[in-house]
Amino acid sequence: MGPRDRPEIKTLTTGPIKPSGTMEITTNGAVDSQASIIRYSSNKYTVDADQRHIAVQLKKTEVFMISAEPGIALLGHYMLFVLKDGTPSHSVNVKVAAVWLAYFAMATA
Repeated sequence: MGPRDRPEIKTLTTGPIKPSGTMEITTNGAVDSQASIIRYSSNKYTVDADQRHIAVQLKKTEVFMISAEPGIALLGHYMLFVLKDGTPSHSVNVKVAAVWLAYFAMATA
């Protein structure tokens, strides 16, 4: 039994995503209906209370939504992983930002 084929995220909607917002992704084939976003940890402190692992449901296998609950997806940078039969892809960076921060980032880009 050899290594499994790893799914690949080909494209991702650009720009930050706001809480309750959606983001479209394209993969190299069929993937599981659930993906994961993991918040980058702090390397300044031993304990990082803001560390998050959030399961996100893929809709139509190409769109996922960030929770509107403010305590779930804190603002910041995350790694997005899609899964195929439990095997994760390499991560792609995703930024969760407040609405006004998302517009500011697009206006200054």
